[in-house]
Amino acid sequence: MGYISFNYSVINTKQINRIKTVIFPSTFPNKKPIFKWQNMYEEKIAKAINSALKHLTGSIQAATKNEKKLEHEVWHTSSELEYTLLLFSLTQKNPEIRFSWKSKLNPKKEIETKQALMKAQKALKEAKKHLRNGGLEEAYKATWTARNYVFRVQEYLEKERKKKLKAKTTLNS
Repeated sequence: MGYISFNYSVINTKQINRIKTVIFPSTFPNKKPIFKWQNMYEEKIAKAINSALKHLTGSIQAATKNEKKLEHEVWHTSSELEYTLLLFSLTQKNPEIRFSWKSKLNPKKEIETKQALMKAQKALKEAKKHLRNGGLEEAYKATWTARNYVFRVQEYLEKERKKKLKAKTTLNS
């Protein structure tokens, strides 16, 4: 077990108070902590949600026109959502509570690709609204829902790609 030791002849009082403020922010109520982890995560979450919304909009536009662009945009959306969910999980304090609602939010019924993307977009807009209002838990849930819709679209696209590949190989045989 390691201990932090200070050589007080090298570190002056101002530096010691700064270290105490970082390590023990509640003991110095008049000073703000140097690191604001929660705010940092919230800013990164907001940026990732905005990026996911941008790619999701591109996915919706490409849904009927260009399959390659659709796959590309869905992949980027999925990537941003996974990153966002990682950041959300890092902000959660009680891990038992944070997983209790996940099984209830997994949509089961069949849904068209464009409709799934639009539902994901709606869920992400909700997440953005909740995040702005300070509702991290609700934003997390909405992002989880959006991820599930995007994941289902990815699964569908992969099945279609495999069907085309199989058809192509049987024609060539």
